[in-house]
Amino acid sequence: MSTQLATTLLELRGDHRERYFEKGLDVPDWVFASVDGEILRSATSDEFTRRLGTAGLRHIRIQGLRDRFASLLLSKANQSST
Repeated sequence: MSTQLATTLLELRGDHRERYFEKGLDVPDWVFASVDGEILRSATSDEFTRRLGTAGLRHIRIQGLRDRFASLLLSKANQSST
C-alpha cells in the first residue's frame, strides 16, 4: 500500500469517526459504508458510485479493484523472489 493511500484512508477514517459520532453511531469497519454504517450490499448501487465520486475516484467495479490488487501483489512477490 502506498503512503498516499494509507494517509488518505486514515483521513477518511477520521471523517467517518466525526460523522458517526455526531449521529451517536459506532464507526463502521467498512471503507464505503452506507449512511447508517452498514456494508453496501451492491457494488453497483448509487451510493457506492456517489462515494467514489466524493473520494475523487473514477467508477470501477469491485471485481476490478480485487483483480488489480491481486495483480500488484503477484507482481511484487515476483520482484522480491528474483
